[in-house]
Amino acid sequence: MVEPEAPCETETEITCVNPETGIACDEIPVPEDPEDCEVPMKYTYTIEATGPACMTINSFIRTYTITGPDGQTTTQEDDLIGLIPVEDREICPDDEPIMVMETFEDVDLCAGNTYTTNTLVEANPPNG
Repeated sequence: MVEPEAPCETETEITCVNPETGIACDEIPVPEDPEDCEVPMKYTYTIEATGPACMTINSFIRTYTITGPDGQTTTQEDDLIGLIPVEDREICPDDEPIMVMETFEDVDLCAGNTYTTNTLVEANPPNG
């Protein structure tokens, strides 16, 4: 097994807003009118190289978990690497961060659910 010459260190920041209002997802009030319960939520993932070397991103997993008021969970896991153009997958410590966006349509704010989003980025040294 070949060990990388430098640690593959990245950091991902997650932001979420309602694209119609610009309000952060965790600040959206529960609507009074049931017809307003379903709203879109736009997630932006900002990936930065924090280690000492350039890396090529080869996997970008997003896990989206919905926990209902009864404690039951539903988890959706997707590899979002396809949202990053191949030519943009190499990231270096001083580069502009890579931004990936996705929108979940019709998130039900009245259902009493809790939404948790996590990411996992795997990267290797270029050509490695």
